[in-house]
Amino acid sequence: MNVSPYVFFNGRCEEAAHFYADALGGEVGAIHHLGACVAAAKNPDAVQHTDVSVDGKIILQMSDGVEDAVHSGFSVSLGVQTVEEAKIRFENLVSEGVVIVPLAPSFFSPAFGMLTDKFGVSWIITATA
Repeated sequence: MNVSPYVFFNGRCEEAAHFYADALGGEVGAIHHLGACVAAAKNPDAVQHTDVSVDGKIILQMSDGVEDAVHSGFSVSLGVQTVEEAKIRFENLVSEGVVIVPLAPSFFSPAFGMLTDKFGVSWIITATA
């Protein structure tokens, strides 16, 4: 079984995809615009689907979503191998965002932190070693 979050961006999906690919050291997959799939689309430039992969694995799927839909109540949890990688990913993701819990050692991880990025997506960063 594979699980990956599917995140909606209400018109900023393409920008978000490139931000996450840069922040996480990944790549943006094919970007499918709504106009190429639905002839009567209100916004043909809206992203119907794309994804971000890191090390060949899809970690985020995304879309501009359905107009006026509200999506909340989740965080994306990112587990990394080292404290150094946790610091890099945390700083990259929090750019123009808000620190919720500063990245610091905890009883369960040598580096744990929480943030909300500039797109309003909540992240939990945890280092395993």
